[in-house]
Amino acid sequence: MQTLFTIQTPRLRLTWSARPPSRSGASPLTVASLGADPVQLDADAEAVWLEEETTSLVLVQSLCEEAVTLVHRDPVVTASLASADGGRVLHGPVRTGSQAGRMSFEVWLGSKPAVAFEIGVLPVKVSASEVESMRGDVERFAAEIRESAVMLTQLEQPLPAARRALEIAREAGTATILNPAPAAPLPADLLALCDHLTPNEPEAEALTGLPVESEEDAVRAARALRAMGVGTVVLTMGGRGALICDASGERRLPALGRGPVVDTDALYKALAKGW
Repeated sequence: MQTLFTIQTPRLRLTWSARPPSRSGASPLTVASLGADPVQLDADAEAVWLEEETTSLVLVQSLCEEAVTLVHRDPVVTASLASADGGRVLHGPVRTGSQAGRMSFEVWLGSKPAVAFEIGVLPVKVSASEVESMRGDVERFAAEIRESAVMLTQLEQPLPAARRALEIAREAGTATILNPAPAAPLPADLLALCDHLTPNEPEAEALTGLPVESEEDAVRAARALRAMGVGTVVLTMGGRGALICDASGERRLPALGRGPVVDTDALYKALAKGW
């Protein structure tokens, strides 16, 4: 492992170490101060990308009396971090898992966010030959796609395969639904192939570059996706329900409680099929 970057303000320091990525990415590490403190980034611009299924070692130090916290939307990502020195030091592994695209973090001092940063995560699960093989699989099922009323896809297979399936469906007049998971930025010409898009909040952020923390943020992100060419956006917001944005405007769908949650793996499939 080597140190990929450090982030420092007058009151905190973060050091991120990982195995250097085997290839470069397309957009940089971004850092922003969330308070009055100036923030300094020390990084090699070519070495700030991570890869899927990578474990990094992170050290966060408070340079004042307040405790530090590293926050990610998915608590599993930071679950292995350990605290020391009365909460003024945080250290341990951070795992990217299969979250290709961009991962967003915040460093908090006490009860307030101090720094926000985003790291690009490159997909590495499949080779170029496997990508071409999957494109071939899509072509073999082209007739079935054309004869279907609806075609549903997602981003857990290589993007070229998802794109080709969307193209075949669009050419045939088959309705298209894309669940953009795992979160990753997508080109506007691909989004324009989607009659329906069903992102959650982190996925909407990855697609638009806009924060999605409030209902007003969700409306802005959904409108931005519509402006990119999506027909209908169904932005899911967990316990807050979902926001639907289409040519007629925006409307809310409340969350419905149906007892204790046992497994969330198939939720997006149930939503997409029901939709």
